[in-house]
Amino acid sequence: MYVFINLFNDNFILNELSIILLNFQCIADTIIYLEESGVILGKSLKLV
Repeated sequence: MYVFINLFNDNFILNELSIILLNFQCIADTIIYLEESGVILGKSLKLV
């Protein structure tokens, strides 16, 4: 029983970490996308 609980806890921690990493990846992608969009917008408005 203890081993089962321990495995469950390890999987829970791994799932939490993967969710955090996925969210971080989404945020990073969004920032990169916004930066690229900002540069394009800046060029079209002759700001850059």
